[in-house]
This record gives sequence, C-alpha cells and structure tokens, in this order.
Amino acid sequence: MTLSEKLYHALLYLYPADFRREYGDEMRLIFRDMMRDDPNMLRLWGRTLIDLVPSIIFEYVETIGDYPMTTIKIDEYEVQAHLENGATSSIYLVKNPTAQQPAIMKLWRPEDNIDSDTLKREVDAMIALKHSSIPEVYTYTANDKQPYYVMEYIAGDTLLKRMQQSAEFIDEATLINWGIQACDILTHLHTHQPQPYLFRDVKPSNFILSDDNQLHMIDFGIAVPYKPDKTYDRIGTIGYASPEAYQGIVTPRSDIYSLGATLHHLATKLDPRPDHNSQAFTFAPLRSINLDYSRAFADVIHRATCYEPDSRFASADEMKTALIACQI
Repeated sequence: MTLSEKLYHALLYLYPADFRREYGDEMRLIFRDMMRDDPNMLRLWGRTLIDLVPSIIFEYVETIGDYPMTTIKIDEYEVQAHLENGATSSIYLVKNPTAQQPAIMKLWRPEDNIDSDTLKREVDAMIALKHSSIPEVYTYTANDKQPYYVMEYIAGDTLLKRMQQSAEFIDEATLINWGIQACDILTHLHTHQPQPYLFRDVKPSNFILSDDNQLHMIDFGIAVPYKPDKTYDRIGTIGYASPEAYQGIVTPRSDIYSLGATLHHLATKLDPRPDHNSQAFTFAPLRSINLDYSRAFADVIHRATCYEPDSRFASADEMKTALIACQI
C-alpha cells in the first residue's frame, strides 16, 4: 500500500462505518484527483480534513432523516437528527453539551454564499426581541466555512402541521386562541423599544404550538427594524405577503395582513399560495367555506386581509381586542 493510500485510509477511518460505506468510494476518487494537483501528501491530507470532509459529513447527515445520530459533531454540538432544509440553511436537532438537553442548530450551506452580516441580523433580532414566545439563542458562530447558530428547542408542531393533521375544520375557539397569542407576539415586535421590528413572514409554518399550547414565533430570517417611510426589499412569502410588500412598503399593518391570511388558511384549509396568480389578494368569505364560524370571526379575518392598509386594524392589539370580542 502506497503512502497516499495509507493517508487516505487513516483519514477515512476517523468516521463511522456507515459513513465509510456511503462515501468511501467518493472520497477515494476525490482524494486521487486532488493528488494530481498537489503531490505533497501531508499537505493534501490536511486540506482534505479541513475542506472536503465537513461538506461530505453535512451531506451525509441530511440523508439520515429523523434517525438518531450520536457520532457526528459540529464543534461541541452532537447531531441527533436532520429535521429539514430551508431555502439557504439546514436545521438539525443537536445535543446542547452545556445544558444536556436538545437544541436546534440552523446551519447555512456554504455554497449559497450568504453574507455573514445577513446572518448576524437574524440572530441580533432574536436576541434584541427576547420574549417567552421567541426561541432563546444560545450561541452564534460566524466562521467562513459553515456559519450557524444554536437556539432553544420548542417541543411541538407548527400550526401548518396541526391543520394538515386535522381531519375536520379547526374549531373557532382554537383559532381565536391562536390568533390572540399571535397578536401578542406581533405587538411585542411592533412596539419594542428602543427599536420596533417587522416580522415580514407571518405564515402557519412560522408558528410552533408547544406541548403546553403556547404559541412561539420562529424564523426571523427577514425580520427588520421598522422605520416609518423607509422602503424595504420586496421579500416575503407569496400568498401571505401584503400587496404593499411587493412595492417594498411595509408597516405593522403588513404583518396584520399576513396574520389574517394565516388564520384564513388555518380556518378554511385553502392554501393561498397556489391560487395567488389567478386570485391575488382575494380570500373566499369564511362562512362560504364553513357556516360554523361566526360572522364576528369572519369579519375579523376580512378586515385583517383588506387590500388597502388603512382599512385593516391599526395595530395587532386592536386585532386582538376584536378577536376577544368574538368569544363573548
């Protein structure tokens, strides 16, 4: 066996057997090609260890789904499971070595070339907006290879999953309870001092209902400090984003529109995204879908999703008051 083969095998055997079976041949071919470019084997071994192995490990972790993993670490965090992939990041369940309890790691893929300042703004927003309904951030690492942050794990399901798992329409009392809690979170953002924030991505998948029925807001990737009269990037989720967001003009009433669209989706099971092109900014009357919903509740949804911002609730707190009135 040549020295290069010995180095390759030494490198490979640093990792679990199932990893070697899955990626051993791929690593051997890449190692061979790299040898042609750099005949210094010790230097090559170091480069491979630093550059090649992490990317393959992350790919490997993403293939294991929800199966427990205890052999792969990202810094001091032991990866337990790969949960999902976002547009620019991957989400992992990890073991927090300090608290010896589960945590969530949001790790950005290096190939997406995300600006580190953009990542830091998301973390800064969550830290600045500290609240019982916003996951606590434990740590943030802005390294060039694989920036990530680790945050509190909330045991529960997203509202989207709750709706999808329900065979029947969700009852009005439950929807009102969720709406009131969502209004409380938005009020916290919109009135936060010294700097109010806009969330800009209110939708069912960005709320987690914990096991004790408390609502939590997640994914602050496009949350921004709110400054009146400022023009923002035209960003958001089609179907939930307000009409004015497409012009880059967003205010707290834009988040209210998105909350109205969210509650309408949860109440009717009509996803606003597929029909957006043909039915832009229109929502079927609630009681045309289910007469069990009260006129008062239907009116709240209708007002929240008005096309003109001035026709909507002036604040999340005002919308909360209207939702409470539906319970009387």
